[in-house]
Amino acid sequence: MTEENGDRHLTLQKEHGQRVIPNISLILTACAACIGGAFQYGYNISIVNSPTMYVMRFINQTWMERYNTEISEQLLTLFWSIIVSVFTIGGLVGSCVGGPLSIKYGRKGALLINNIFALLAAVSVGISYFSHFFELLIIARFLSGINAGVGLCVQTLYLTEIAPRALRGALAMSTSIFLTGGIFIAQVVGLQELLGREEYWPILLSTTCIPAAAQLLTLPWFPESPRYLLIDKGNESACDKALKQLHGVNKYVKEKADIEKERLEALGVKPKKPWELFLDQRLHWQLLTIIVLNLFHQLNGINAIYFYTSYVFAESGIPEDKILYVALGTGLSEFFTAVIGGLLIESLGRKALIIGGYSLMTLWCFALTLTLTFHEASPWVPYLSMACVFAFILSFGLGPGGVTGTLNSELFTQTARPAACMIGLSVNWLSFFIISILFPFVVGGLKQYCFLVFSAVCVTVAVYTFFVVPETKNKTFLEIHAEFQSKRKRNIQVTGENVLSTSLVPSKTLLLTVWAAGIGGTFQYGYNISIINAPTKAVQSFINETWMERYNVAISEHMLILLWSIIVSMFTVGGFVGSSVAGTLGIKFGRKGALLVNNAFALLGALFMGLSSATGLFELLMVGRFLTGVNAGIGLCVQPLYLGEIAPRALRGAMSMGTSVFITGGIFTGQAIGLRELLGREGFWPILLSTSCIPAILQLLMLPWFPESPRYLLIEKNDESACDKALKQLHGEGKYHGEKADVDLERLDALGVKPMNPWEIFSDESLRWQLVTIILLNTLQQLSGINAIYFYADYIFTAAGIPEQRIPYVTLGTGACECITALICGMLIESLGRRVLIIGGYSLMALWCICFTLTLTFQEASPWVPYLSAFCVFAFILSFGLGPGGVTHILNAELFTQAGRPAAFSIGTSFNWLSFFLIGMAFPFIVHGLKQYCFLVFLAISVMVAIYTFLIVPETKNKTFLEIHAEFQNRSKRSKADGADGTGTTLFLSRGSS
Repeated sequence: MTEENGDRHLTLQKEHGQRVIPNISLILTACAACIGGAFQYGYNISIVNSPTMYVMRFINQTWMERYNTEISEQLLTLFWSIIVSVFTIGGLVGSCVGGPLSIKYGRKGALLINNIFALLAAVSVGISYFSHFFELLIIARFLSGINAGVGLCVQTLYLTEIAPRALRGALAMSTSIFLTGGIFIAQVVGLQELLGREEYWPILLSTTCIPAAAQLLTLPWFPESPRYLLIDKGNESACDKALKQLHGVNKYVKEKADIEKERLEALGVKPKKPWELFLDQRLHWQLLTIIVLNLFHQLNGINAIYFYTSYVFAESGIPEDKILYVALGTGLSEFFTAVIGGLLIESLGRKALIIGGYSLMTLWCFALTLTLTFHEASPWVPYLSMACVFAFILSFGLGPGGVTGTLNSELFTQTARPAACMIGLSVNWLSFFIISILFPFVVGGLKQYCFLVFSAVCVTVAVYTFFVVPETKNKTFLEIHAEFQSKRKRNIQVTGENVLSTSLVPSKTLLLTVWAAGIGGTFQYGYNISIINAPTKAVQSFINETWMERYNVAISEHMLILLWSIIVSMFTVGGFVGSSVAGTLGIKFGRKGALLVNNAFALLGALFMGLSSATGLFELLMVGRFLTGVNAGIGLCVQPLYLGEIAPRALRGAMSMGTSVFITGGIFTGQAIGLRELLGREGFWPILLSTSCIPAILQLLMLPWFPESPRYLLIEKNDESACDKALKQLHGEGKYHGEKADVDLERLDALGVKPMNPWEIFSDESLRWQLVTIILLNTLQQLSGINAIYFYADYIFTAAGIPEQRIPYVTLGTGACECITALICGMLIESLGRRVLIIGGYSLMALWCICFTLTLTFQEASPWVPYLSAFCVFAFILSFGLGPGGVTHILNAELFTQAGRPAAFSIGTSFNWLSFFLIGMAFPFIVHGLKQYCFLVFLAISVMVAIYTFLIVPETKNKTFLEIHAEFQNRSKRSKADGADGTGTTLFLSRGSS
């Protein structure tokens, strides 16, 4: 403790008097790393703006030479959009491979190898020009994106690991300095006086090779990351040599001591994979932090500011031909602010800069909304708008622009850092891509009021940072990690003891088992719900043609709608049948065996739907949809049952969330496959509907390699050796004993008790509250309004000004939102618990129901109201996915012991399918009669479920199935007026409490 206080005292001395001066070798190393890293990112973002008209003219000329006709304006715009946006796709790919490259080749090695992509991109531009093959420009931009993605990921890692603790923030701010410097240099090089003329555009776009060549010439002279050398490679002499070169012979001792501590902590731990971070509960707060910061880094309004810049400058009286030069000032402002941020970060700290930056950006968002609204009120108002533009850019550069990248690497220790940077930057690139697609529609519709949305985003991030993110200034990576652990421990409430950290990391076999079960299980449910939407018109046309061939008369509209409705709704009928027999199959064939047998229905369904077109029998579509429904019903029942039984107690909620993740993943995949660019064309509909065989085949190939449910093997089959073997395979040789003890306790309780039938559960008074709970949660999950939201989505997106042909892509965003929310719910469920997520989810849904009713009622009151409605759509879907969408299926498994669990699942999922069918039949009449006021009904339902959960449902987090059952028994006892008590219950309670 004395040594720590001494270090803190020394730090204060340095802050108040003695500056910490970095070694010249350290500064040069940072420059060599950044010139081919963050500089390339900024340079490639900016360099493509100047030659826009010249490249489009080149594409038009090439098209003329090939086809002797001018290219259409829409196609030309499409090609240019692809050339620009493929850079972000390349960046996403690069950020995904950046982590593995840095682990395999080292931080410095990965940066050097990365320059190959930049050089190939420059060569592709030159070949494109001379060969008149404009498609090579797309390849070049994709390669530039990979280079930027890898560089931004690895360079951040490298700088964080070579920097001394007292200068880590300042050195990491080099990323922001070189990024903004790249933007500014590209703006300058793109001026008419330099390379901005038409004949120079190939040279201009090829200049990305210069930073790559500069890095290849300079970086080899500087050392590898000392942390990588010692912790990852175990090379102590190389580590010492690197530290001496970076910090000097007399100053490296303290840094060596910090690395030694981190090495001791990481002994025997391999570098983590990205998916391991999502499943490691100890890292959930860090992971959530970098996802939030990177997501909102792109969604905070900086793009809107640059969009409005030219308009504001023109309104201020600046001539059009001079605006480009004034715009240079914005790039220069951001560069200088990044430099100032680098000077301040070690004195003010990271939190102050992020909170201060986002708070100031909120202020400028409000100010800019006002000045743009009253732009014509006075001649001086446009100058206020100009001031707000520069103020916003300065505030962004001072905090979020630079500090976000610093925190990506500071919040994690050595083994998790590469994977964390991959995740953070992948989210950043993905949000960059999404905002580039949606942004024109948002600004076009909301106009200046879009800044009110961005102000809400800025406030959200500032509040989150204030409450969640610790200050990392002058702390070791282990100290930062310890702060997050203390935060996590304060949120964990376990029955008298902490969960061992080793049990929180699932084995690779367990993860692969979840994947193998999910791909042919609940993935099929989501996929088959979604896939039927795309070919609606094509299938109706096929029915009409078939009818004409049979009866020589066109089918009536009513009959056509009836037949189509039957095809769609047969899926829910099949689902109800499947869920009714699933429990029996799960008992007879085992959980794994039932999943494998279930694929027969998917394969037959795909076969019938594929043959319907060739045979001219549209009735086969009904049979096919019924069989896929049976498959989905069994999968939706047996897969959560299987996952709930193979998961360790401490990860049962997270593992069971695989159900929701695969459902939403199936919906999203179905939406994507159904796009016109893939299988959404009219002639492809039989193939599209037959693709449900692919997940079935994948499961048949994978699942046989993984074990049966250990609980099923021991409790129902009494095969202890097979149970032990399964537990060892799922959890590892040294970690299965705790799970075996839980299974043994449950077996003792179930001695002499046979698996229950559904009607036995209805007649068993001891299970009354559990039964009411799963019936209520499963029924009202479908009646909560989620179907109404999807029903209104197309209308709202159309009212918001989104072209009809673009709506499928925006709808794809709703599927992506639900999928991402399911992943976040999986990360939070073991820390927040089931009750909080269900109550919070339904409470938020109730709020959005009120908002949605208001916005739909006053839809035509103002041009910006439809955008509030669109916001409510996404907010409702996110709230649903965060709680009811995922947690409901988990409780189906957790509220019952082994004997009653299969039958309970059959009952719960049967009610789910039945309510799905009923809402599908009754919903159009409800909406037609009540219109937007139907959401008041859904409001009442959401409030009712939240209250019921609060009063009745116990928290099941980290409790055995017996402990959960005991809590319900206590409730049953308290509710009996006569106070009578059964001996069996008393015995059970005494065992549960012990």
